[in-house]
Amino acid sequence: MEGISTPVPLPDMLCYARNILLQVLLYQWKSEWDSANTGRLIFELFLVPSLKHHKWTRFEIMFLSEHGPFATYFHRFHLRSTDLCSCRETVSRIYFETACPLTS
Repeated sequence: MEGISTPVPLPDMLCYARNILLQVLLYQWKSEWDSANTGRLIFELFLVPSLKHHKWTRFEIMFLSEHGPFATYFHRFHLRSTDLCSCRETVSRIYFETACPLTS
């Protein structure tokens, strides 16, 4: 019975093709993620993109992306004349969380 191959069931072939496609897409996403100029704050936290779901609150997302109520964010959109905190330091999310005497 040489030359006769056992047929592979269709669901197995589809599962294999899906896994290969997923690997290719994640590789392409990683390449674009590494070479992008935007999103560097999030890049510092997540070096490898993944499809894992994170259950973050709105406030955690705003904090991580620096889209929250920070002086630098308001200054960027000309909603504030300066990006300095009341303590006279430039406020970023890291400074706000770790060093600002007004939030300790």
